[in-house]
This record gives sequence, C-alpha cells and structure tokens, in this order.
Amino acid sequence: MPHQVLCASGGESGRLRKKNGGETVISCESIYQWIYREAPHLIGYLARARKKRYPKCHKRAKRSFIPNRVSIKERPERATKREEAGHWESDLVVSSKSKYALQVCRKSRKTLIRKIGNKTVNESIFALENILKNYPKDLRVSITYDNGSEKA
Repeated sequence: MPHQVLCASGGESGRLRKKNGGETVISCESIYQWIYREAPHLIGYLARARKKRYPKCHKRAKRSFIPNRVSIKERPERATKREEAGHWESDLVVSSKSKYALQVCRKSRKTLIRKIGNKTVNESIFALENILKNYPKDLRVSITYDNGSEKA
C-alpha cells in the first residue's frame, strides 16, 4: 500500500486510503506538505516531481506612478471639452505577447502608437517623449494619464 500511495497524486492517495478501508482520510495538501518538509527523498514519486513548490497565487507587483502626472479630474476644461488641440491622453495597451504606448489628441482624436519592451513607468515616459518630440510645442499643451494598473 505505501508504494501505491506514493505513485499516485496527493488527491488520489487520500482517496486510496478511504477506498481500502482506512478510516483516516488524508488531504492531498497534507501529503504534499509532509513530503516536502519531512521526506524530500520521496519527491520523485509525486505526480509532479518538482524539487521546489511554487505558490498558486502570484504576488502583485508594486505599482509605480508617473511623477507630475495630471489626473482626469484635474485636466483643463479646454481639454475636457475638446476645444483646443495639444491636449493628449496617454494609455497602455497590454496583451500576452506585446505592449503598446498610446497617445490620443483630445481634439483631433489622432492616435499615436508605439510598441514598448515592458510596461514600466520609465519605458512609458520614454515612448511618450519619442512620440511627441516631433510635434511643435503648441501641440503639446497637456498630457492626462490613464492611471490603470497596466502602468504598474
């Protein structure tokens, strides 16, 4: 019986004990914890024979903020009403394979897109500077950032 229990996954091991007339039911998590803590030489017999256990939940990265950013609530009235060119909105589009920095002019709705390597604040600022540097100063009045988690 012990060899049969070790060759099964944790869940199967607990069910085998119950099936074979044992009154004690062992949870699969208890089996894994015991093997990793007390009997690491048995790890090779587990269904997923990994030397290290990885937690199922992922820690969130700390959010970083762009310095001197303007919130949507603090945006100039002329930008909100789309009365004047040169007011931009900045956002990030993130997919599983790529990341893009977007800038949209509030008045003309012209959209500028640049592919970026990662979603850090520095990368976003670098992309923003490179996109808008070719525009005259009167078309770079204000920038409003979307403060979503993708900028973290």
